[in-house]
Amino acid sequence: MNIKLKVTLFLLLAFFVNAALVFSFYQFYTLEEIGERLTALSDRYHETGETIRTYLGENPDTSPDELITYLEGDAFTFYDIEIISDSDGTLYERRRDIPGDQRVMSQILWEDQSGDHYTISFGRDINFQRAYVKVAVSKLVIFEIFLMFITVVTAFFYINHVVSKPLNVLRHQFKTFHSKSHDEWTDDRGDEIKLLDSAFGELTEELKHSKEAQNELIASISHDIKNPLTSIMGYTERLIETEHLTETRKDKYHRTILAKANDIKRMLDEFNMYIEGESGVLVREPIELKPFIENICEEYSEELSGINRQFFRNCTLAEDTVINMDSTKIRRVISNIIGNSVKYAGEGASVYFSCIQKKDVVEFSIEDTGEGVPDSDLERIFDLMFRCGTDRNQGEDQSGSGLGLTICKRIVEQHSGEIIAYKGQYGGLGIRFTLPIYMV
Repeated sequence: MNIKLKVTLFLLLAFFVNAALVFSFYQFYTLEEIGERLTALSDRYHETGETIRTYLGENPDTSPDELITYLEGDAFTFYDIEIISDSDGTLYERRRDIPGDQRVMSQILWEDQSGDHYTISFGRDINFQRAYVKVAVSKLVIFEIFLMFITVVTAFFYINHVVSKPLNVLRHQFKTFHSKSHDEWTDDRGDEIKLLDSAFGELTEELKHSKEAQNELIASISHDIKNPLTSIMGYTERLIETEHLTETRKDKYHRTILAKANDIKRMLDEFNMYIEGESGVLVREPIELKPFIENICEEYSEELSGINRQFFRNCTLAEDTVINMDSTKIRRVISNIIGNSVKYAGEGASVYFSCIQKKDVVEFSIEDTGEGVPDSDLERIFDLMFRCGTDRNQGEDQSGSGLGLTICKRIVEQHSGEIIAYKGQYGGLGIRFTLPIYMV
């Protein structure tokens, strides 16, 4: 249950409980108040009746008119009084206009000296509701203030338990997550704070793995640079310390130093490309694909023919095919994949490049005639720092940073494309990736 629903239910519950308590207080207090007032009136009527009986007993010859005169005294101003003859229905009355919402009456029977019987009624209209409200409102207000105080205190502790306390725990974990692993709550929460805690736990693990990957990457680059750097230092020392070196030997050392320096530069370039890919920044623009690919194919056809490699292409693209892409980075993808084929396929190998337009994507495939990679490595070939089926020390001719295909995968995915590795039809490794066609 999310926090919004919890707080809403709490407020609704507080409202209904408050309303029920106020209603109960009003009802019970009203009944009690009315009961007390009725008892007081009953006692007063009883006393009034006894006073009238005492008067009649002391004055047995009193006539109805004299009784009316007697009842006009100050002691009886509270009442409306009626005297009715039971024999002929003659009405003798003393009335006052005392409005109310309920009539309260009391009666006594009287027999005068002549034997005539009379019914003496005395009472009044009582406004119980108005009389009650005057007394009850102040108590009701005090009771409501008390309830509001209890509600606010309860809400404070509830919100502190549901929101503030867990947020403080998260805040502490945010401040200390570098120094310890994240511990999730064990209670069965299902609200946004639990989701936030779970997300923070995932973020902590991701940062931990990212840091481990960065450390591994730095260690790997350091290791890869160390080997050619050691060779450069060794050959340089020989050139400095050895006095009698033939020109042929010197030329060999110079060429070796240059090759090792180029290896270091290539690894650093790949490392820089990987760092650039981390930012995810693309400079996209609509590119006409056919002339872009033809230019790349011409470059590699000439380049590979000069190093005893063959380059074959098969591209079927419409003249108006346009892709919204970062052309520099897509060229880098193609360059990395072809470079791997050239490096690992060996002397005299062939590279096959194809691009086929399929509905809303263009599919690129690059295959070679080398030995390929084991099937078990095909799914891992794009992993960071992964080298296929061999030790890190593969020999000088096969050195690599392990970043090239990782960079390719990241660039393709940034372009909303897909990339896979497969066993090519020519025996070597095949890399296929897609790019969505730009729709105007």
